[in-house]
Amino acid sequence: MSTTATTPRRPIRSLLTSAAVLVIAVVLALVGTGTSYALWNGRADVNGSSVSAGTTGLTVNGAQAFALTGMNTPLGPGQSVVTATPVTVANTGSTQLAVTVADTAVGGSTALADELTLTITPAATCSAGQAGGLAGRLRGYTTAQAPFTLAPAGQTGSTIQVCLQLTLDADAPTSVKGATTTFQLNLVGTQVR
Repeated sequence: MSTTATTPRRPIRSLLTSAAVLVIAVVLALVGTGTSYALWNGRADVNGSSVSAGTTGLTVNGAQAFALTGMNTPLGPGQSVVTATPVTVANTGSTQLAVTVADTAVGGSTALADELTLTITPAATCSAGQAGGLAGRLRGYTTAQAPFTLAPAGQTGSTIQVCLQLTLDADAPTSVKGATTTFQLNLVGTQVR
């Protein structure tokens, strides 16, 4: 008689059966709860209002190009001529502006222009020799080093009144006698951030 030794397979089979039952139980649990475990949450919306870009605009006495009058008085050495009334520079846009005389274009006699000093003074009335102005040679005159700020249109501080004064140097040479020069101030308004 021969006896065959058999190895017990029962423990492995029962282990596999137990694992299968456990997997089925987990699957059923997930199916029963919607297969998702999420945290509770809420929602609130912030609706943006409309946004638009600002505008910039600059006028001199209500115009984009303004011709000064009354400054064509003949000058002798050391004499000055001043605008009779202030020139009003206005911000017509919706953003704050830093305004400068960016440059000055000169026509006619450049020799005479080189003997003239331009002074721009913020003031409500104009008279010769007013204090507080920015002075410089007419040819190449700029106020880039000292801009003035204008608030947006419709707000306090959106305009400024300035007086212009031209003075012929006291030591101007006789070669400029009878000469004539013209000038144009180019104002630039740059948005203040």
